[in-house]
Amino acid sequence: MHPEISKFPLSRFYLGKVTDGSNVLQRDYERKLLAGPMYGPYSFIDIKGGTESSGEHDMSLSDAAEAAAVTRIVERLFNESVCSGQKLAVGVVSPYNAQVHAIQERLGRLECGAHGDGEGFSVKVRTVEGFQGTEEDVIVFSAVHSNGNGSVGLLADWRRTNVALTRAK
Repeated sequence: MHPEISKFPLSRFYLGKVTDGSNVLQRDYERKLLAGPMYGPYSFIDIKGGTESSGEHDMSLSDAAEAAAVTRIVERLFNESVCSGQKLAVGVVSPYNAQVHAIQERLGRLECGAHGDGEGFSVKVRTVEGFQGTEEDVIVFSAVHSNGNGSVGLLADWRRTNVALTRAK
């Protein structure tokens, strides 16, 4: 993964005992997949108007505004990379099943229109546990939590946070 992404997990979770590979330290490793100042090796995006909610009989959380924002990011990645002939594997990770389902429903079928058939583009939407042991070119993480008390829910477990932060190439 990009050294700017790995910096925190390597120091916090691996106590400096793991280092970046030489291939990621080369200047040509950097790729800018989306234009704009908010998109870098990693970005934190505050979703205005988002609120967490749970179903009547389900403790799993979702946030419709955040699911919509994640969908727009994946659609931009699709249009700007695959439609220009690049191959790209995208992973969308959330700690909550309800959010995974909300994002899957919104994504539906991506279409490239006149620019191509979308071959070479893949998107996987899974929970943190579903991404253990795997990686993708790009990870979009959907935290869901939008509350006034600072609760991070399932991410309070550092192992989940580690998996969530270390899935991107």
